[in-house]
Amino acid sequence: MAKLPTVTSPLPRDLQQFVQRVREALDSGGPDAVVTARQLIAAGVVGSSTSGGITPIGGTIETPRAPSGLTASGALASIIVSWNGPQYKGHAYTEIWAHTSDLIGDAVLVGMTAGNNFAHTLGAAATRYYWVRNVNQNGVVSAFNATNGTQGSTGEDPAYLLTVLTDEITATQLASTLGTRIDLIDAADTVVGSVNERVKIERLARQSSDSTINSAISSEESARQSADAATTSQVNNAISQTQNNAAAVISEQTTRADADAATTSQVNNAISQTQNNAAAVISEQTTRADADAATASQLNGVVSETQTNSAAISSEITARTTATSAVAAQLVGMEATVNNNTAALATELTTRADEDSSVAAQSTGLSAVVSGNTAAIGAESTARSDADSANAAQTTVISSTVNNAQAAIATEATTRATNDTANASQITTLQSSVGGNTASISTQQTAINGLEAQYTVKIDNNGHLSGFGLASNTATSGDVFSEFMVSADRFSIVDPDQPWWNVTKITSGYTSYTKHIHVSQSDWNSYTYVSGDKLVLQSHPTTSGDNKEYAIQGKTTFAGAYFIEVLGATTSEPATFASSAGSARALLKKATTARTPFVVTTSSSTINGVTVPAGVFMDTAMIADATITNAKIGSLTADKITASLLNTVDFYGNTIAGSTIYLGGTITYNTDSDGNNIGIQSVADPKVAMASTGATFAVDAFTIDNPGGTDATPFSVANNVVSIDSALIADGTISNAKIGNTIQSSSYTAGSAGWKIDKTGDAEFNDATFRGTLDVGGSSGSRLTISSTKIEVYDGSTLRVKIGDLS
Repeated sequence: MAKLPTVTSPLPRDLQQFVQRVREALDSGGPDAVVTARQLIAAGVVGSSTSGGITPIGGTIETPRAPSGLTASGALASIIVSWNGPQYKGHAYTEIWAHTSDLIGDAVLVGMTAGNNFAHTLGAAATRYYWVRNVNQNGVVSAFNATNGTQGSTGEDPAYLLTVLTDEITATQLASTLGTRIDLIDAADTVVGSVNERVKIERLARQSSDSTINSAISSEESARQSADAATTSQVNNAISQTQNNAAAVISEQTTRADADAATTSQVNNAISQTQNNAAAVISEQTTRADADAATASQLNGVVSETQTNSAAISSEITARTTATSAVAAQLVGMEATVNNNTAALATELTTRADEDSSVAAQSTGLSAVVSGNTAAIGAESTARSDADSANAAQTTVISSTVNNAQAAIATEATTRATNDTANASQITTLQSSVGGNTASISTQQTAINGLEAQYTVKIDNNGHLSGFGLASNTATSGDVFSEFMVSADRFSIVDPDQPWWNVTKITSGYTSYTKHIHVSQSDWNSYTYVSGDKLVLQSHPTTSGDNKEYAIQGKTTFAGAYFIEVLGATTSEPATFASSAGSARALLKKATTARTPFVVTTSSSTINGVTVPAGVFMDTAMIADATITNAKIGSLTADKITASLLNTVDFYGNTIAGSTIYLGGTITYNTDSDGNNIGIQSVADPKVAMASTGATFAVDAFTIDNPGGTDATPFSVANNVVSIDSALIADGTISNAKIGNTIQSSSYTAGSAGWKIDKTGDAEFNDATFRGTLDVGGSSGSRLTISSTKIEVYDGSTLRVKIGDLS
């Protein structure tokens, strides 16, 4: 700013003092000095406009507008919050607010950013509601984007959920069943439920039954004969009676022969009765033969009755042959009744053969009734063959009923073969019903023509269906296609190397702190203790159990028994786990046991207070090629990433390459037929656009953070005017320049070196060279001109002095 001249003309004293104070205020420095627009421009506080005025650096600071387009996308441990860029001048930053519920009044500030993305790191299984608002460079805050929050959730930790699922799976009865050794086949006949025990029981029952029958069907024969030309017969009667007691034996034999046929028959009856008790044995045999056929039949009956108790055995056997066929049949029935209790056995055997076919059939039925409780076994077998086909079928039904509880097993097996086809199928159904609850299992196996096979298992638990199936089919082209399908709420694979042990009891040991789990010698021998191993005790499937887990301390023997030492068991627990062998189970959980490789859950479930969503949980996966719609990834290491859309909060690296790079703006996407974004179509009004043809910046100012920690704005662009705070230019071309103070060479030294041109017009040059004409003029019109040949001095328009070329 130019110095104000001193006032020399006469003025009133008070006015002169006022003018002097104004001069001092304008010319002096210090905090009380008056600042001019030129000084503000030079200091970079404001910029100059094309009209000569001043404008704020970066243009006008507008009132901030509320953000729009807020979204919250969950990653594995973070929620990515995004919104549209600010559409006003003077934007400083955006505040991000969040809360665990949709209550804006309780939201707290969780972050600030100058961009339009924010990553909120929370960890797995977290949910937040978000709001954002803008703040301008003057600190003025806009309204929130909305009253209702935008919800976002992080993904579940798959490793943790897989641990929860693994513990749940290994503790289930299914895992216990699959892991239990099948030892009932080779076990001794003293082991309850073993095959040998059941064979022993059957053998003893048969011996008792045979002894009873032999003593019941003994008979006494007598002879009586009368004859004529073609008939003989014999009848014997023996009867005894004492008061209300009677006994009788009747025997009759008959033979008859003529020119066309021969017949023989025999009837034996033995009857005894004492008051209300009676017993009878009936036996009838008949044979007949003629020119076309031969028939033989036998009927046996044994009846015993004591008051309301009765027992009966009936047997009927028939055989018949003709020139073209043969038929044999046997029917056996046995029944015993005591009060309201009944047991019955019925067996029917039939065979038939003719010139074209043969048939064999067997039907067996057993039933027992005790006070309304029923048990029954029914079996039917049929075999049939002819010149073109062969069929075999077997159906077995086992059922028992006690009050409103029912259980049944039905098995149906069928085979059929012809010249062109061969089919085999088997269906087994198990069902139990108690009250209104019913559970059933159906197993079906089918094989057709050597080209198709299917195996399915279905479980219906009160209408909740599950199961699995395996099928293989051969197409007409000869290609074989197979598939395996599972219908279940959860599907998993577990480590089979987790032994289950029979636990006999829990007993006190050598110390008051360690208890001992009694196991078999084979289990004891198979176990090698490793630090960190644990034992999970479970009760028998028919009783309730608490699945307690104990730390294993080792193993020992005493009193000829084998024990696993554990911590935490109490002497009261043998009441929970009965002392009979097999009443409890123990699962060895090895410290080094591998995690379940994968688990599939089709519905959400809660396990020990942890909510496990539906999905596929994998411990470790190696995928050669995968298509994933949405992925939440905690950490990603990749050799190459190719993406059509990339939305990120933080992006860094050595090189960024692309045909065009945009920052901010309104994006229009290309979409597929389902409305999914598959790429960027265009970007309108971007803040920054960089392409091979150039770069466009729509920003308020460029700010540089100096190493000293202070921000500086070296230049700004406003109203098509570039304002530069300070610049060092090695080589530059300027069409027009307006200098506010001075322009000088970097080597300028007053009176000795360089050059300087002051804003007042004063100039100083050292060793200057001029070419052409130097015209130095004044406002009066007088001037001095210097050329290479002469010097001329004008007084107004009159030439006063001329030196050099005088022509």
